[in-house]
Amino acid sequence: VKTIQPGGEVVLTVLGGADPISAGEILPPYSGHLSFADAYRTITFNHPGGGILDSAHITVTDNSSGSAGATIHVVEEDPGDIEELTISPNSGTFSDGTTVEFSASGGVAPYTFERVGPGSGQPVAVGENKARYTVSFPPGVAQIRLTDRTGEHVTAKLNVSK
Repeated sequence: VKTIQPGGEVVLTVLGGADPISAGEILPPYSGHLSFADAYRTITFNHPGGGILDSAHITVTDNSSGSAGATIHVVEEDPGDIEELTISPNSGTFSDGTTVEFSASGGVAPYTFERVGPGSGQPVAVGENKARYTVSFPPGVAQIRLTDRTGEHVTAKLNVSK
């Protein structure tokens, strides 16, 4: 997974696999923006610039039908300027039935909140960077994962008490 700006370029190298490597596949809107070298082991993706802000998914296949893929996220922000993704609160002890409001910051919006691990229900989005989750019994550690547009994620750990 790599993040670039519009008009940027990424060079990928295929490691392993049985030669020859097929020329790879890329889905629209980026068809035609790949070039290959070194018997297809070096792949260059050139973003065309302009208003296309989407994820490019590249797949290559080797001689034994094994495949590998890469995802390139195109964002207007300079990847060097993107702040670290954080979720707040990122921990705490909460009673069954308590509603907790989480906030996302950093990373690249939009954000997705989801419960992983024990508990029930899912966080409910409240605006662009917030979600509410009602803590549920049984006791243990419920986890709320925040994922940004690039696939980066962080997890809040909630101790659940009766």
